[in-house]
Amino acid sequence: MNGLQGILNCLENASGEIFIDEPIRVEALGCIERMLDFTKNHPDLLAKAQHGFVKNIGAA
Repeated sequence: MNGLQGILNCLENASGEIFIDEPIRVEALGCIERMLDFTKNHPDLLAKAQHGFVKNIGAA
């Protein structure tokens, strides 16, 4: 599990680098870009917290 202290250590020490084979990286990047494009083009479909609840998820 990632904790705040571990993340801080990675950022301060430039440690914790993960190496991924290029074909996997390219495929993953495509997925991330599709998700970002979807949220950019459909902001009305994003869940927004209302009174402590997130639409279709429950308590936030």
